[in-house]
Amino acid sequence: MKAHEELAIRLAPLLPGAVRDVLLAAKARGDLEQRLRDLPLTNAAREEVRRLAGDPRMGEILRKEGRARVLLPGDCRWPARLEAIPDPPRALVTRGDARLLERESIAIVGTRRSTRSGEEAASACARRLAELGYAVCSGGALGIDRATHEACPASSCVAVIAGGVECPGPRSNLPLLERVAADGLLLSEVPPWISARPFHFPRRNRLISGLSRAVILIQVPERSGALITARCALDQGREVWVLSGPFGDPRWAGGLRLVREGARLVSSLPDLLAELARLPFPLPRARPELIEQRKGREERMKRSCICRALAACESPPTLDLLARRTERRAEACAAELLELEIQGLVQRLPGERWRLAPEGLFAESLRTPGTDAP
Repeated sequence: MKAHEELAIRLAPLLPGAVRDVLLAAKARGDLEQRLRDLPLTNAAREEVRRLAGDPRMGEILRKEGRARVLLPGDCRWPARLEAIPDPPRALVTRGDARLLERESIAIVGTRRSTRSGEEAASACARRLAELGYAVCSGGALGIDRATHEACPASSCVAVIAGGVECPGPRSNLPLLERVAADGLLLSEVPPWISARPFHFPRRNRLISGLSRAVILIQVPERSGALITARCALDQGREVWVLSGPFGDPRWAGGLRLVREGARLVSSLPDLLAELARLPFPLPRARPELIEQRKGREERMKRSCICRALAACESPPTLDLLARRTERRAEACAAELLELEIQGLVQRLPGERWRLAPEGLFAESLRTPGTDAP
């Protein structure tokens, strides 16, 4: 079999896995056209394989002339954990740093229609996991996926996308995904130039879970593509951790239902770290520069009475309320808030209200036990 024909078979999205294996089997005889006629395939699937096999861009991929690269089972960077999942991919197309596939990976997924609290939780999880040395995997979509990729350093970021790596989508995420491709990794199992189709997404979801040791679900309603990822993870024997949300909020209801089906509930940063410690492999060594950066940020926040007051407030306070809480003049508070805002420690909200900039999962670590105010 010619190399470009074999690659077409490995990457043709419409080919069922079992048929793909028959076509790739060494015992198969005859040319490609004969094999396609002998197998129970739809006309669309046959035409797709023919079209891909005759596409000159297949040769460009094989000659490594573009940005896209192909990984095949047996390659040194092929993720061995994908071999144990049902219907494993027969080829992967990468764009970026494929060395990320050698690192332990944790996935973060959730709804496209996320709220600010869900996005902040995803951002905090992504940063913390990257600091601990994990690759952070998500699906390149809007909402929770986007918040995950934005918060995670690109050098630790893996975006598994439904379409080809040369035409990632959605369009509004294109700058973000190009940044991931530059310093992290875009990953797909379809030819680089193919746009995403609806049936690509469930297959993409099984790759997200298959690549990862555990999947974190954040803000998942009853009808969400993230539930497909979670169910794939359970079927693949991966851990599924559901971040707890407001009681009775339908935007979190799908994840809570999964808890009743075997997923584990995570309600705090210590919970997340405890779950990581339970996994059957040692924690990756944290990146020293990120740990030092985080320690410096936390120390500055602990020294600031304004940051401690913001951590103690249940809702974002006004400047006047902060002044009363800290027993300082409003002018002095305003000056310090400006400095803290420049440092990225606090965030100004509409209505001249303030909050801590979202960095960790919980501000409770700044509270004094047994008190409601600094």
